[in-house]
Amino acid sequence: MAKAERIPLFPLGLVLFPQEVLPLHIFEDRYKKMISYCLAEDAPFGLVGVDGEQLAQVGCTARVRRVIREYEDQTLDIETVGEMRFRVGSLHDDLPYTTAEVIEIKDRDDPIALPQRERLVAQHMKLLELLGETIRPNAYTEEHLLSFRIAASAGLDLSQRQKVLEIDSEAARIIHLVDYFQDFIPRVQSLKQRRERIQSNGHFD
Repeated sequence: MAKAERIPLFPLGLVLFPQEVLPLHIFEDRYKKMISYCLAEDAPFGLVGVDGEQLAQVGCTARVRRVIREYEDQTLDIETVGEMRFRVGSLHDDLPYTTAEVIEIKDRDDPIALPQRERLVAQHMKLLELLGETIRPNAYTEEHLLSFRIAASAGLDLSQRQKVLEIDSEAARIIHLVDYFQDFIPRVQSLKQRRERIQSNGHFD
């Protein structure tokens, strides 16, 4: 079993993926202290999703890439990037902020089916086209953790993002997202068509 590591914990109503960039506004005193520690020690903190009072058991470490702005009251705007997935162990409250013993989650080395990977890329490009977003084919050339990069802009809700974060195989995440897009894209297409009909003549069936 991998060795547990103790890190600061930041519960939020969101889910962060590895390599995903996340801006944060830090205003609570305890989290100001936490970020001050992370900056001084070049240490990550653990971002864990929280739904109501329920803390997720799997999170992702975040590292501060830069301080965007520091205000007179010491609140901060920072830019972070996701790094390592972890499973939450024991919690500790002996500091102004919560810390936790965490264990890194590593992917199983399952073989990735190329047709499934290509299908996922095509589905994501189709979604971006429907949404009027810029398509950058070179964004899909790096194979490492492609699923997380796609999932970050896939229209997933909190529980769906958490599900993707917890899947411990790149191949399994690709299959999961292909199935998700197979249902999601037709609904986006239908909504877009209805909006276009409303804009064109004010009537639709």
